[in-house]
Amino acid sequence: MSTADKLQTIINTKAAIRQAILDKGVVIADSDTFASYPNKIANIESDGSSFNIPDGTKFGNSTWATIPNEVITYVENLSNLDKIFNDCSNITGNITLDLSKATKMQNFMSAKKLGTVRLKTPNVTSINYLFSDINPNFKLYLDLDSILDGYYAGSNSSNGNYDVDYFLNNLGKANVKSYSGLLSMASWSYDSLIYTLLDHSVDRTTHPKGNLSIALYATTKAKLTDSDIAAITAKGYTIT
Repeated sequence: MSTADKLQTIINTKAAIRQAILDKGVVIADSDTFASYPNKIANIESDGSSFNIPDGTKFGNSTWATIPNEVITYVENLSNLDKIFNDCSNITGNITLDLSKATKMQNFMSAKKLGTVRLKTPNVTSINYLFSDINPNFKLYLDLDSILDGYYAGSNSSNGNYDVDYFLNNLGKANVKSYSGLLSMASWSYDSLIYTLLDHSVDRTTHPKGNLSIALYATTKAKLTDSDIAAITAKGYTIT
């Protein structure tokens, strides 16, 4: 066997090992060297059903323009997504993720260049600064089935004057009486307010916890008409 053939065999073997590790649910970044593969193999669970990224681990980097499909597959099986894509500031376009297994996702991702993001999050209980550096074209669709509280769904470090579009599903489903921080944003758009507070909120009139108190900035509340507030109130929400 020639030297070139031996080299090609090594390359093919490395690729095969890499794929076998990926198939077992262990993430291998492009920057990982072959020397790291033994540690990757050690992280393979016996049944191969899932993989582990340590809690609060940042994954990916600013060179990513998209999230690799194999990474999406693995991320959708994680429970702790805190900070996972926090360094991925150049991901562009629209993203749809089924994060039904996630329970935590604080400081999840930069929205510097994102378009529309749709997240299925029925089991997430807490969010804080879910997205950072939001841009004027950013739209977020997020489930509030289990979210008990949190600060902001997104933050803008430059304090832009544009309206934000956070379309939140199932407001009022969680077993709480108020949201102290989650909805405290000064720049809600009218469309996202109506979507979140009226069209896609849960009827609280029969909820065990009773009415849900919603504190809005004065400038945000001013975007709602009297008839809007009356309709929202009729669903069991107290707007302050």
